[in-house]
Amino acid sequence: MKTSPLRSAVLLALFAAGCARSPEDWQPVVMEPDAVPITELGRGLHMHADQTPKYWRLTGGGHEIRVYPGLAMAWMDGEFVQLDAPIDDAAGVPLIPFTLAERIRARVGADIPPETAPSLQGLAVVLDAGHGGRDTGARGARGTNEKTVVLDITTLAADLLRQSGCEVILTRDSDRFIELQDRAELANRRGADLFVSIHANAKNPDSRPINGLEVYYPTYAQRLEAAKGNPGAPAPTIILETVQKSLQLARAVHDTVIDQTWCCSNGIRQDRRGLAVLRHTHCPAVLVEVGYLSDIEEEAKLRDPEYRKRVAHAIADAIVDYFKTSSGTYASN
Repeated sequence: MKTSPLRSAVLLALFAAGCARSPEDWQPVVMEPDAVPITELGRGLHMHADQTPKYWRLTGGGHEIRVYPGLAMAWMDGEFVQLDAPIDDAAGVPLIPFTLAERIRARVGADIPPETAPSLQGLAVVLDAGHGGRDTGARGARGTNEKTVVLDITTLAADLLRQSGCEVILTRDSDRFIELQDRAELANRRGADLFVSIHANAKNPDSRPINGLEVYYPTYAQRLEAAKGNPGAPAPTIILETVQKSLQLARAVHDTVIDQTWCCSNGIRQDRRGLAVLRHTHCPAVLVEVGYLSDIEEEAKLRDPEYRKRVAHAIADAIVDYFKTSSGTYASN
């Protein structure tokens, strides 16, 4: 997925302020904007954006939304809405205030399935909800457990992906504990084409504030080491290919989640810790940290079912986009 020049300009202008982030593996990051270009909003909602002589509009799914640059009003399915301030624009494209964007999203709904992709027929994706059972994972100040948040996001993403025709395998579909090695082995045993592990993060209490989305992908060296003495492991050339595809998938997930949720970014990172689910899987794999429960604002978002639905939709869309731009499959030997 490519980011538009307009969006890039907006995000680059915000780099100086940024989100709180980890000092290691520095990545350019962005703060949440107060407004989003109507074209980006339309793409996130799977709606068509176009311009008429008097207004811009979004259409799709039986809905029509109109905004009037320079005026403090919008039109939503036949109903005029008064706004707090006039609609601004950048390079002639209206910037939709975040509050209005949320109203539009609520009206249109986020239950639109990912774009149909016939190529997903016959493909298998393993979705891994982190932690579970006695392992609660991270815990927010308001008592939000990581294992609960990520299970909801994972099952929502699974439902959406199944509508696109692929087989979805869940490492867990309830609150139960599963060993890390068993999660990776499930993907290998089922011949999965992709593995996506979904988590929420938390900072060390003694460290400085940090927040934002992070997406991890495996290193070639760690996968090569894990393959030693394993007769069922892929050949080194295939390992290299799957690591390269893992980076491609990481970029798709990162960019799509940012586009559709307007969350902060803490970067795309190689896994330096040797996470078991990334090291031992044979297919392209990523681990997604959808936010920091130790951050008050991000915990509040992740407690919101609608926000979790948006994250799930973005992850499903990213997987569809990945398969559209990649062969998606790999040879096992």
